[in-house]
Amino acid sequence: MRKNGVNRQLEPIEGGVCAPAGFQASGFNGLALIVGEKRFPAAGVFSQSAMIGAPVAVSKRHIRAGYARAVFVNSGVANVFQENGESSAKEICKDVAKRLHCDAEEILIASTGKIEARFDPKNILQNIEPLTKNVGSSHEHSLAAARNIMTTDKSVKQISFAFDVGDYRCKIGAIFKGNARVCPNMATTLCFLTTDVNITPQMLQKALSAAVNETLNLLDLDGLASPNDCVYMLSSHTAGNYLISCADSEYKKFTSALQKTLVEICFAMLKDGDTNAKTLVCELCGAKSKRVARAVAKSVVAARIFQREKWQTDDLICAILGAGEPLELSKAEMTLSSKTASVTLMTDGKAIAFSASNVLDILSCDEIALRVDLNDGNYGATALSRV
Repeated sequence: MRKNGVNRQLEPIEGGVCAPAGFQASGFNGLALIVGEKRFPAAGVFSQSAMIGAPVAVSKRHIRAGYARAVFVNSGVANVFQENGESSAKEICKDVAKRLHCDAEEILIASTGKIEARFDPKNILQNIEPLTKNVGSSHEHSLAAARNIMTTDKSVKQISFAFDVGDYRCKIGAIFKGNARVCPNMATTLCFLTTDVNITPQMLQKALSAAVNETLNLLDLDGLASPNDCVYMLSSHTAGNYLISCADSEYKKFTSALQKTLVEICFAMLKDGDTNAKTLVCELCGAKSKRVARAVAKSVVAARIFQREKWQTDDLICAILGAGEPLELSKAEMTLSSKTASVTLMTDGKAIAFSASNVLDILSCDEIALRVDLNDGNYGATALSRV
């Protein structure tokens, strides 16, 4: 089997997490379940909050083996700061595993909802049986799972795409939630992905971590992060492609497709079903390192400068310096643009007088792009926020 060739464009398809072969899903009464035909390679990225929720703590241990059979999610009440939080999460995993005829350690668990409310596992345990009995592999089954993880979301969020790796058609699907408490600290969202790409657990984890760093970790909606947020991904390895076991060309192509999928997820959370929502895309380039590029891009979108009635280029400079990185701005350039217009804000480190009316026209558009070129290196990053 040859290892070259890929269609780098993602083709939207139906199915959500059920689009890749080998997966079923269900949603019922505030619970969601994604099930693999057997235990599959699995990867996870977790909240970096100093205090993490019980589901995160339990799933971190379960995923160490690199495999999982299912993902179980409850919404409504978050299992955080609960007296018996971890024991409750383990009890739920055990009950789900019993009904799926697998080990409890093969269940990844997540929870979302009110942090201050009391978490009662009895309310969940009594609904696990109908949840597991109603799994299916249709688009509607995935949609039901996506609907049942909603909390403050205004829209149901699921996507799926097809792409080519070598001679093989591969698929990737996701359900996710998030429109608040979304800040770059991975805490970002609850997001659950499936794929049929043939890949080892180690390389799946490497790809997921790399893609999250370039997407979800550069998304900032409100400056707040949750202790329960996580991203899980399972691979059924049914696509037939050459096994990805090292960072070769096929790994890079898969990671590229995964990253593009996560970009779509970021924009879906930014919009949250509102076609009039305005988004800010900050493209930071010319940095000395990838770390500097990410830090500066995040600092700029976190400042929310364009949400103010009056702002000036000095505010952007302060936002850049707020990243806490040693920077040389004497060659920096800044441009603010939309699909129809562009305004230069800085050239060679010097602010350029701009037309207020032209800027207002740009800021009235649905998508606003701010390009900051430090002209000090070869690294870049793109951060996202609302305006």
